[in-house]
Amino acid sequence: MRHKKVEDGTRWQMVRKHLALRSLWSSLRIDILSFLSQVAGGKRGNSKAPRKPRKKSQAAMDLSSEDEALFVSIAFGKIHRVVSLLEHVENVNIRSAENATPLIQACKVTQGELCSHITRLLIKRKCDVNARDGTGTSALMYACMNPARVDAARILARHKDCDTNLADDEGRTALMHAVDHGNAAAVEILLFNEQVKCKVDVDAHSLHGSSALDMAVERKDKVICKLLVTDAGADTSHLHDIAKLNALLKKG
Repeated sequence: MRHKKVEDGTRWQMVRKHLALRSLWSSLRIDILSFLSQVAGGKRGNSKAPRKPRKKSQAAMDLSSEDEALFVSIAFGKIHRVVSLLEHVENVNIRSAENATPLIQACKVTQGELCSHITRLLIKRKCDVNARDGTGTSALMYACMNPARVDAARILARHKDCDTNLADDEGRTALMHAVDHGNAAAVEILLFNEQVKCKVDVDAHSLHGSSALDMAVERKDKVICKLLVTDAGADTSHLHDIAKLNALLKKG
């Protein structure tokens, strides 16, 4: 028994070192990306001021060993461990070094039924479905980025408290992320699923002035263009490239 306790202690020390390294890398990455974003923003001449980055929460600095284990277990898809830990974690909205909640972590790094299952478990524990990480990205946005997480996107979008029009620090909504990743299934869920409580603004624009339709046209995605224009009635009057849109629609 004593030998097992020593092994457990060693394992948690390794986990803490791993998370500390991740935290250091995250801080460096955020600084680099922030610098590159400022340079790129200057070149584009964007008139809209970028949003201020979110500060690391106190919760991220006070993670218990069980809190740390929850994030690690989600990252490695250890569902039984996740279930066990959720019985002891008091706050399901705890923050990692990247300022992500367990729900955001699940929708960012897991896929398929695993992602859906963890999402349901956390919702059952009344997690904040609208929480956003250090880049302003929510769990729904991450779920919409990958077709392998479309079921999790459906679960979240249909939640009574879910704000489907939240935007990240670049003004991009879940719909825009779905379009930008060619995820037509997520686009259909957001726009046409009758159980989605919060009506999606199909004509919203990012801080760079692009709408979901602009992104679909840029990608030459005629399937999503049709969903947005023909089915959802997206406004084309301010489209960046109406000629390209017309050409795409004619091809179908």
